[in-house]
Amino acid sequence: MAGPRVRRKGLPMRANSANRLGQTREMAEFVSCLPARDIPDLAIDRARQAIADLIGVAFAGRRHQIGATMLSYVLDQGARPLAGIIGGGRTTPELAGLANGTFAHALDFDDTNHPLYGHPSCSIVPAILAMGEEFDGTFGLALEAYVVGVEVDAALGGQMMPAHSEAGFHSTATIGTIGAAAAAARMAGLDVDATQRALGIAASRAAGLRVNVGTMTKPLHAGAAAMSGIQAARLAARGWDSHPETLESPIGFCSAFLGADGDRAVDVTAALGQRWSLLHPHGLAIKAYPSCGATHTAIDAALAARADLDGELIDRVRVGVSAKAPQLLIFDRPQTGSEGRFSGHYTVAAALERGRIGLEDFTDSAIRDPGVRSLMERVDVVVDSRHRDGTQYPSTVEVWTVSGRRIERTVELARGKNANPMTETELCAKFESCAGSDRAGLWQSVRHAPIDRKIADVVSTL
Repeated sequence: MAGPRVRRKGLPMRANSANRLGQTREMAEFVSCLPARDIPDLAIDRARQAIADLIGVAFAGRRHQIGATMLSYVLDQGARPLAGIIGGGRTTPELAGLANGTFAHALDFDDTNHPLYGHPSCSIVPAILAMGEEFDGTFGLALEAYVVGVEVDAALGGQMMPAHSEAGFHSTATIGTIGAAAAAARMAGLDVDATQRALGIAASRAAGLRVNVGTMTKPLHAGAAAMSGIQAARLAARGWDSHPETLESPIGFCSAFLGADGDRAVDVTAALGQRWSLLHPHGLAIKAYPSCGATHTAIDAALAARADLDGELIDRVRVGVSAKAPQLLIFDRPQTGSEGRFSGHYTVAAALERGRIGLEDFTDSAIRDPGVRSLMERVDVVVDSRHRDGTQYPSTVEVWTVSGRRIERTVELARGKNANPMTETELCAKFESCAGSDRAGLWQSVRHAPIDRKIADVVSTL
């Protein structure tokens, strides 16, 4: 039973704040003390998939202007070569996290998680790789660290979303910093006290605003989260302290980041170790398309409708989405590839026009394609009453041909979710499309790495 609330000198209580004390400590105990044997085998296998997939999309992100610019910035620091950069190069653990996290999120092809409603692996995996090298960790330990990082992300997301997002924050950046710190602390073998300090440090390093969706700064959110999580664990290992109730304090992480809803009580540890986000039907989604997850059901529906067109010309298109989708699909007429990733109009038009959606569909030149832009003018995206409360972004695509025929397709759950997974063949093909055909064997090498394989050895192959 929780003890009495204690008002610490200099920390005024928020009105009606009623968070149970001890939550930061309990989260640290979960991160530090969770027995490996208690992690379900299926969760471990999904961790393997996610780590391998993340490495693949990071290779692709490095080639993009976003990745190239970040790589130039990082290498320009002339830092000590302690940790590997995916695709080549070495720098400090923090800067490796910054580079690899930014690469991973550059193309929005990295996995997502509900209830985080954000991207977990883009900050967690870079933290694991960097800390694994520094602390001589194994792949088995990396799998444990990945699981605790995702579960911490989901635990916080489950209590804070969607109010956190509605207040203007990007959970990949904010909550993702806590998840990265948790994974980094596990990789470093920190005890409960040090892990508690790391979580507190990370909470004060968390930042990221949704206003930057569609710009180069959104991928920076992931890199900064990885960097800050690594920094938090490395400082905590050296005795750096933080407030012991950083998460649950009336002026702590949860209350501050809940915005207008900050007086609502949260319990961020209630589900830890009891319900596994990695096993939930919607808990982890490895993306089939390099665009915002809210576009994926509409893309699937558009591709299914196109298969029935039989070459007929399209007159107009109606895309029915859930009420939550327009909060993410903010570009009706995108002008750049980055904006196109967050456009229901563009992704549906491109899918109908080209019959596929891939990395090549999000270049600036692809966005300017006359055929797609012409069709985009005839695409209407509206909130559909059938999907009004759909938190998984279901979509209905209706296509009218010039002859008057109507084709309708509905997709409730995007491919890649736990309940609608991609096949191993599809995952491997995605990896090769991102990393390059010359790295075809790397998918299997990471996906099925022995648990005693050193992370330093894994990084050397990247």
